This record gives sequence, structure tokens and C-alpha cells, in this order.
Amino acid sequence: ANVSNACLVHFSQRLQSFFRDTDVVARIGEDQFAVLLDDYTNQLALKSLITRLQEVMNQKTNIAQYPYGFQFNLGSANYPENGITSNELLKHAESMMIRYQLENQNQGS
Repeated sequence: ANVSNACLVHFSQRLQSFFRDTDVVARIGEDQFAVLLDDYTNQLALKSLITRLQEVMNQKTNIAQYPYGFQFNLGSANYPENGITSNELLKHAESMMIRYQLENQNQGS
């Protein structure tokens, strides 16, 4: 449990340091985080941001004397196009996460 807690703390610290001070990073579940970004409606800019985020998060680090890299799944939603309530936006982001996972699996095969 201590190692998993240390991983979550390190993961959240990496998220915090990656995003701007004006962005909001929040833990919304046991191992789920949400990030609220302002002015990222351009899909090309968002894809570039996601690529950089994956590079940063996948870098190995030592936690409890073991090397760890973070693998994660992500989905995105734009306000108000994809919903106006937090539930609508999270539901859309989760469906996009599943879509991204399927695309990555299909690219790998």
C-alpha cells in the first residue's frame, strides 16, 4: 500500500508540474485524475499536449528503490460542445478514453 500511495503522489506531482498554474489538476477517484485546461479547443494543439504529457509521464523514476514509469489512459471533453455539467463532460471523456485505447490497440497489432 505504501508503494502504491507513493506512486499516486509522484504521479500527481508530475501532473501538477507539467500543467500551467492556471490549469486545475484534481484527483477524482481512487486512481483517477481530471485536468481542466483553459483555451485548448484546437485539436492539433491538444494532440501535441497529450504527446508531451505521455513523454513526461512515461519517464522512469525510482519509487521505493524500484524503477517506475507511469502508463495511463486518457480521454478529453470540451465545454460546452461535449456537455455542460461535470457528469456529462466526464462521461464524454471516459468514452473518448475507451476510443483512444481501442485505436492504440489496433495500431499495435
